[in-house]
Amino acid sequence: MKQLTIVITFLLLTLTTNAQSRVNLKANCYINGGKNAVCEVCNNRYSRPIRCSMKIKGITSYGYWFKGNQNGIVYPGSCMSGYVSANNSYRDPLVDAQAYASCRF
Repeated sequence: MKQLTIVITFLLLTLTTNAQSRVNLKANCYINGGKNAVCEVCNNRYSRPIRCSMKIKGITSYGYWFKGNQNGIVYPGSCMSGYVSANNSYRDPLVDAQAYASCRF
């Protein structure tokens, strides 16, 4: 019985120390003349690389949504960029873009 308790304790400690921490980061987006939007998320807070999955949404003047995804590893002091483009920027330009990244260590 004592050995079973030791084994269970060891397994629980192993599972909790291997758990990966997740953080959500807000991305900065810039619209380039209504044609496209560039969104970037930077790793300025952490001293180790993080793996991020970024979701990008852009809306046009007529209310149509365009979505994009970007995945990658962001090293300390560097950034990851993602893009979303309008189909016809002369008649229906992008007016806003938002993005967020879900990252883990």
